[in-house]
Amino acid sequence: MRKVQKEMALDLIQTLYQLHNNIKFMIDKKETAQAMELLELCQQGAIQLGSRIEEEEGKGFVTIGLLEEYCEIIYQIHEKIMHNENCGKSYKILHIQLIQIENSIKNDIKQRFEVVFLPYKASMWDSLESVWKAADVEDNCDAFVIPIPYYDKNPSGDLKQEYWEGDQFPDYVPITRYDTYNFKERLPDMIFIHNPYDECNYVTSIHPYFYSKNIKQFTDSLIYIPYFILDEILPDNQNDVNKIEHFCTLPAIVNADKVVVQSKNMRQIYINIMTKLTGKDTRDYWKNKILGLGSPKVEKIYNTKKENLQIPSEWLNLIQKPDGSWKKIIFYNTSISALLQYNEKMIEKIEEVFRILKKNRDEVILLWRPHPLIKVTIESMRPQLRREYQGLVEQYRKEGWGIYDDSADIDRAIIISDAYYGDSSSVVQLYEKTGKPLMLQNVYSLEENNYSLAMDNIIDYQGEWWFLALKDNGLYRMTKNSLKASLITRIPCEQQETIQQYGKIYIYKDKIFAMPWSAKKIAVYDIKSNEFRYIEFPAEEIYRGMIFLKGVIRENRLYLIPCSLDKLIYIDMDKEIIHTLKESLASGPPITQTTHSFAWGGGFDEGDWVIFTKLEENKVIRINLITGEKQIYQNDLLQLGGAGVIGDSQGIWIIPHKANSIIYWDRIKKQNYIYSDFPEGYQSGELSFYKIYMDKGILYLLPRDANMLLSIDREGHMKNILPKEESIDYGHTLDRYMRYSNIWSYGNELLFISSKTGKLYVIKENGKLEQKKIEVLNSINSTLELDEHTLIIEKENRFENLEKFINIVCINENLNKNINVDIENNIGKNIFITLLNQ
Repeated sequence: MRKVQKEMALDLIQTLYQLHNNIKFMIDKKETAQAMELLELCQQGAIQLGSRIEEEEGKGFVTIGLLEEYCEIIYQIHEKIMHNENCGKSYKILHIQLIQIENSIKNDIKQRFEVVFLPYKASMWDSLESVWKAADVEDNCDAFVIPIPYYDKNPSGDLKQEYWEGDQFPDYVPITRYDTYNFKERLPDMIFIHNPYDECNYVTSIHPYFYSKNIKQFTDSLIYIPYFILDEILPDNQNDVNKIEHFCTLPAIVNADKVVVQSKNMRQIYINIMTKLTGKDTRDYWKNKILGLGSPKVEKIYNTKKENLQIPSEWLNLIQKPDGSWKKIIFYNTSISALLQYNEKMIEKIEEVFRILKKNRDEVILLWRPHPLIKVTIESMRPQLRREYQGLVEQYRKEGWGIYDDSADIDRAIIISDAYYGDSSSVVQLYEKTGKPLMLQNVYSLEENNYSLAMDNIIDYQGEWWFLALKDNGLYRMTKNSLKASLITRIPCEQQETIQQYGKIYIYKDKIFAMPWSAKKIAVYDIKSNEFRYIEFPAEEIYRGMIFLKGVIRENRLYLIPCSLDKLIYIDMDKEIIHTLKESLASGPPITQTTHSFAWGGGFDEGDWVIFTKLEENKVIRINLITGEKQIYQNDLLQLGGAGVIGDSQGIWIIPHKANSIIYWDRIKKQNYIYSDFPEGYQSGELSFYKIYMDKGILYLLPRDANMLLSIDREGHMKNILPKEESIDYGHTLDRYMRYSNIWSYGNELLFISSKTGKLYVIKENGKLEQKKIEVLNSINSTLELDEHTLIIEKENRFENLEKFINIVCINENLNKNINVDIENNIGKNIFITLLNQ
């Protein structure tokens, strides 16, 4: 008997107890007619209960016999009342008989559970399958797999075409159609779902009847298990937690009775986020609701064996060499998020991947598996890409040199492949479990722009220019006349996902100090020993990326001018120790480091003083590096704050945040001069200029949002240096905000560099503009190495790129055979038993 039916039977027993009390009361009051009516109600209830038990447990079941005896006693009492006989003893017997019936229902009727699984896409069934298997083998459980329909959405949010994938599940999974199962009548004991969005997905939607907020009314236990796996991060790493927060607040998390996540750390993250959202007094509620029992997706990978897979014949024709051996298989995964972020650039990247793999098809085969919802996502959210993307797919399939996998079985692709290449997604987390190598695709790692050596500054060392390339954290040296650059070393990355780890560099004796951008430590490169050391920030300081505007060297001290710290700090470059000046730089509300407070565009030093501006206030700050003395000047012309300042012997050029005018503050005459005669077609944007530079009395402004690179002389005459500016790639942080990353002088020439392409522009002494290109020498040694004990998670870059990854994979015959993958093999069973016992 089902749990809900058993509970209903026991509820009926409690009703009969109440009727017994009322019968006794009526008998004592000599209200015989009412007593006999109540006896009839008891008999009707017993008959109804007996019919229900017989239907579930069969004829002759022990409880039915007890109910028949109960009805006989009722009849005897009824007769005695009619003949005015004393029925007190019979009443006691009736009560004892009801107790026996109650005990029989509790002990003799074995409780059955009805469990329903509601997958919507067959390719995501692996997130529920092992739980279903555990339920299906339980003797007292009836498990139903009921695939539910889903729909594409118009850009307006309206539902379009309906899909139902019940015919795409494995043959061993019995399927029940959603329109043949009556939820209202059956009231299953548990319902498992893996779609968390309800109406909140912009691309697709399951049928609204199966939204978590609706389906929860038909069960006492709605369980949500995510169809994806997130990056494993630490609960106290707030930067990483912020990136996944939206996954932890979806409708299913709120509506479900239990939520099962991939790990204990992830459980803690969900609890912290939901507690913050709903109030600290709800923490115990979320601790009880969210369980860190693991993901069935991992168990599916562990239990899937290559020899048991059915490989389509058309795949084998591509995979097998003439001698019967297999080519290496690269699993190429393209995600929705990457396409939405990079748009046309993503199409361009896919085309280059095809070109490289097609060239190497004799030794390696490409297995391209786009996200199953990528097509409908394009139609809904990027319709301008539909024709180009569809043409790409059709051409790839027509040429037939690679595999196109649009099946529901992602596990097959993971198991038969030798390596993973593609976007960062939940598939990466699964692939890691196999121990096979993987490389994360970098959309900007294209042959045409793979040699951009954009830098934030440049230093002179032993007659050469040294600089740090922002796009690969490589330290380079470059000859001044021939512009030939060679890699010296690379700063080891703290974060695979972040390219711009460090920015400006400064040299002292034979050491180079690299200032962090997104890294969390200051890097020190010892030129003689070719070793890196790191300087930790003081424990009380809160870390934030792009933390410094510039550095100023005074003797053995490197003073760091902040963008988002509220104190000036300096490094003792001999001892490699950080010191903090006590004087706060805050001139208004406390600086929280949630945003940049001080301008990054420019600041300058004169003697022991350094001058810079507030980013969103009308203030210029002057601070003494030695004493920490602070002077604040208010300039009401800076209505929206200043992007930067730079000075000459007489005054200060001030660049407003939104540069609709340029200010020259004559400190001697104590007078402001305002210049706004911009070249025709000038547009300021919101944050106009990224960097400010002065050479021979001419001011140069490198744009951020402004559409020109300007020069300004002392009289305020403005000129656009680049009449035809390069196109802006808004999808790439570096190219978007630092379009021309650096400017410096050499002799009578001025040089500046494009972040996007690496093109070097030279302003000659006569004012003419020339274009040059830095030559990257071929003496670059890749750090990409692999042995059978190594798992690679490498963000693709100019050195470690797809072609080198392919070569490494191809030459390793015994790839990963000895890797011990530690994965629990009973995740699904543990989930089901835990939930069953709660």
